[in-house]
Amino acid sequence: MTLVPSLMEIILPTLAEKLSDGCNPLKILIFSGEVLSVLLWKRVYEVLPEATIINLYGTTEVVIHY
Repeated sequence: MTLVPSLMEIILPTLAEKLSDGCNPLKILIFSGEVLSVLLWKRVYEVLPEATIINLYGTTEVVIHY
C-alpha cells in the first residue's frame, strides 16, 4: 500500500479494528508526499508489526544538477 501519512492517520483506527484478529494482508507500506512522524510510525508499527514500512518522503523533491 502506498499513501500519504495524513491518510494513514485517518484510516489507522479502522485498520486496527479490522485486523484485530491477527490476520494482516499488508506486507509493505510506502509513505510519501508528506513527513512521516515518529509518533505515527510507532502507531502503525503497533497495528502492523510484521509489515515493512518505507518512508520515501523527499524522493520526488530531489533535483540533481550536473
